[in-house]
Amino acid sequence: MDLDVANILEEKEQDDKKKESWLQILKYTLCAGSAGVIEAASFALIFFLLGLTLAEGVTLAKFNFLGTPMDWHQMVAQMISLSLSIIWNFTLNRRFTFKSDANVAKVLLLAFAFYIPFFPLSTLFVGWFGPVLSAGMSVGLAAAIAKGCAMIANFVLEFIWQKFFVFKKPTA
Repeated sequence: MDLDVANILEEKEQDDKKKESWLQILKYTLCAGSAGVIEAASFALIFFLLGLTLAEGVTLAKFNFLGTPMDWHQMVAQMISLSLSIIWNFTLNRRFTFKSDANVAKVLLLAFAFYIPFFPLSTLFVGWFGPVLSAGMSVGLAAAIAKGCAMIANFVLEFIWQKFFVFKKPTA
């Protein structure tokens, strides 16, 4: 009889953990979605404002970012908008999704560590994949698909990084 009660309690505990995991994924999705909006909006605004400083007919300065040609104001807008998005996403996930009370400086450094390889790799991916796709479609659609693929990769990989490294609960 006691074995049946223990089995029932264990099954209930497993069900509760599954529900909590799905709720955590939902919360992360909402936080990441809001961070995506912030990234896209701030990128557009910064890109526009920096573009206003250019005189009509001026050629934009280009430079090579690890072999990929980019406009300087595109890179500045990308860095600032991505940083704003990271800080927003980190803050919301720390408080609501993972409910962490760990040392803020330590977990923030861990969160930013994800972007040390991810930022240049995703920038290169978009810079490489967009032109590859544009051979068969419009440049704008190709760039949007490439950026969308990078954002999906970011969503999945960052969730894994935050869950298992940044906000990992200490084991007893």
